[in-house]
Amino acid sequence: MKKSLKIIFIVLFVLCIHNVVYGAGVGITPSSKTINIGETTNINVSVQDACGWDLTLTSAGGSLGGTTRDVDTTGVPTTKTIFTATFSANAAGVYTLNLSGAISVDDPNSPTGLTKKNIGNLVKITVLEPTPTPAPTPEPTPTPKPVTKPNPTPTPKKVTQATIQKSGNANLSNLGIEPYDFTDFTPDTTTYSVTVPYEITEVKLYATPQDTKAKVTGDGIKQLNEGENILTVTCTAENGANKTYTVTIIREAQLQIQEESKELKLENLEVVGFDLDPEFDSDTHIYNVKIENENVESLTFLAKPNYENAKIVVAGNENLKPGENKITIELLLEDSDKSIKYTIFATKPELPDYSEEVARLKQEAKDKNLLIFVLLIVLAISTGLNIAVLVDKIKSKIKLK
Repeated sequence: MKKSLKIIFIVLFVLCIHNVVYGAGVGITPSSKTINIGETTNINVSVQDACGWDLTLTSAGGSLGGTTRDVDTTGVPTTKTIFTATFSANAAGVYTLNLSGAISVDDPNSPTGLTKKNIGNLVKITVLEPTPTPAPTPEPTPTPKPVTKPNPTPTPKKVTQATIQKSGNANLSNLGIEPYDFTDFTPDTTTYSVTVPYEITEVKLYATPQDTKAKVTGDGIKQLNEGENILTVTCTAENGANKTYTVTIIREAQLQIQEESKELKLENLEVVGFDLDPEFDSDTHIYNVKIENENVESLTFLAKPNYENAKIVVAGNENLKPGENKITIELLLEDSDKSIKYTIFATKPELPDYSEEVARLKQEAKDKNLLIFVLLIVLAISTGLNIAVLVDKIKSKIKLK
C-alpha cells in the first residue's frame, strides 16, 4: 500500500511541474494545474524562435489577472517568457484557459522570409473545495480499570481483498493539428473539420487523454492528399472502454488556388527582330508592328503567360500581305473558362500602282497606230494604189486596238 501511495505521489508531482507546450514555438505553463478556491496560480506564456507574435490569454470562467496579451513585430527570432498572468476562481470546477493568436517564424521559401502560424493552445486548471479542518477530539473521561479476565482464544478473522475498480474515462483533454490548428475542442464533441492550403502536405495530429492511465492511438505525423483526408484518434480507457474522435482535413486544390489568386494574362511578349508600339504591358492588349521588308511573310513571337498550364493560340500570322495584317494571340487556361486575347497589327509596305501608267502607254500606242494607218491611206489615194489591198496588208502588220 505504501508503495502504491508513493507512485501516485510521484505522478501527481510530475503533473504539477510539467511544462506543457502546445504548438511549435509557443509554451503555456501553469505554476499549478490544481488549486483550491481562493488560491492563485501563475500562467507563464513563452515563445521559442518566434520573429513576432500577437498572443492573447482568455479563460472560460474564473478570473484572469496580470498581463493577458502581448504583441511584438521586431522580426528578430526570440526565445523568452513574454508575459505572466494569474488565475483564480470562487467556485470549484475545471476551467479552460485558451492561448490564441499567431506567431511569425522564419521561412526561406516565403517571399517575405516569414510565415504566419495560427495558435490555439488550451490548458485546464482544476479548482477544488478547500479541505475543512477537523475539530479537535475531546479527551475521554477516565474510567475505572475493570478487572481483567483471561481472554478466550481469538477466532482468526477472514481477510478479504477489496476489488480495485478500473477507470472507464476514455475522454480526451485536448485534440488538434499543427499547423492550422482549430480551437473549438471539447471532450464530448467527436467530429471536427478544418481546411488547409494546397502547400500543406503533412500535419501533426496530437491528442492528450484526460486519464493518465488511458492510451491514445492514431496520433502523429499524417500525410495529406489533395481534397478530403479523414483522420481518427482512439482513446482507450483503463477498463477497455474506448472513444473515437474524427478530424476531417480538406487540402485545397492547386488550380483552385491559382484561379482565386490572379487573373490570366501575359507576363512578357516580344516580336523577334521588330519593336512593339507601344512597349509591352500586361494590361495593354493592342499593339502595332511596322515591317520594312516586303519579303517577310510571318513573325516570330516570344510569349510567356502567368499560368504554367495556359495554352497560347496564334492566328493570322501566315502569308502576310502588303498593308495592314491583324494577328491575334489568345491565352486559354486548361480546365477553366478563362481566356484573353492580345492583338498585333503588322503593316507591310504597299506595292507601287502602275495601272495608270500602263493605260497611258496603251493609249499612246493606239493613237500612233491610227496615225500611221491614216497616212498610208492618204498615200495610197495620192499614188492610185488599190485601197482594199493596202488595208489588208496594213492589217497583217498592225493590230488596231
